[in-house]
This record gives sequence, C-alpha cells and structure tokens, in this order.
Amino acid sequence: LTILDIIFTVIVIILVCIGTFLIGCRLDTQNLYANIRRPVPILIGLSSQFLCLPLLAFGLAKLAKLDSSTAIGLISTGSAPGGGASNMYTAMYGGDVDLSASMTFSSTILAFGTFPLWILLLGREFIDTHNVHFPWENMFATLICLIVPA
Repeated sequence: LTILDIIFTVIVIILVCIGTFLIGCRLDTQNLYANIRRPVPILIGLSSQFLCLPLLAFGLAKLAKLDSSTAIGLISTGSAPGGGASNMYTAMYGGDVDLSASMTFSSTILAFGTFPLWILLLGREFIDTHNVHFPWENMFATLICLIVPA
C-alpha cells in the first residue's frame, strides 16, 4: 500500500463515521417507536429483502447456468442485509430516515438466521454440502462485529 492509499482509506473511514453519527443525531425516538407500533412498512421491506431477493438471485443463477462459486456468491449477495448507505441516501433525498434506520437495524438482526438458512437451502443446488465445510463460527463472528459497536 502506498501512503496515498492509506490517507484515502483513513479519510473515507472518518467521513463514513461522521455521516453515520449525523444520521444518528437526526433520528427521533418518537418516530422510531411509531415504526415499532406500526410495523407494516418494515415487514414489507424485510419480506422483500429476505424472501424475494434470495429467490430472485437463485433464479438468476439457475437461469444463467452459473458455475458453483459464482452462483453461491450471487445467492450470498441476494441474502445479505442492506448496508448503512441506505440511511445516507434516504437522508440526502428527503426520505423517512427513522424508517430507514429501523429497517437497517431489523434486517441486520434478522440476517443472523436468514443468511445461513438461505445459503444452506439454496446453495445445495450448486454444491455438494456434504463435502464442503461452511465456517459457521466465522459467519456468526462477522455478523456480531457488524451489529455490536466497537
């Protein structure tokens, strides 16, 4: 790595931290509680993200006749929770930041079960699961690191 790579990486990390902090400052606890009391928008988003996307990724992998590694990668991408960048885009375009933050939090928590489940269920079509070792401990450790603040 060059010194410019390191400087760029540090600047990006600092800007992401500042942006995330500012999004957190913008949240209103009353609106967050309202989203919990009326969970229909969150449930629609979660069902789209954790039912439709993995199945769509699976269908595309089958339709395109992808090799095993690429198919598993596509299914993994389709099964993964959304990132925090959605909160930034929501704020930039005047959307409901409280709802976006609620969905990001909910999807990250739900991914503990759905991500390994989809990989196990859909991945069977592309690889022999008896001969492959999934690093379950590493997957859960990574998810914990994503959820628990440093």
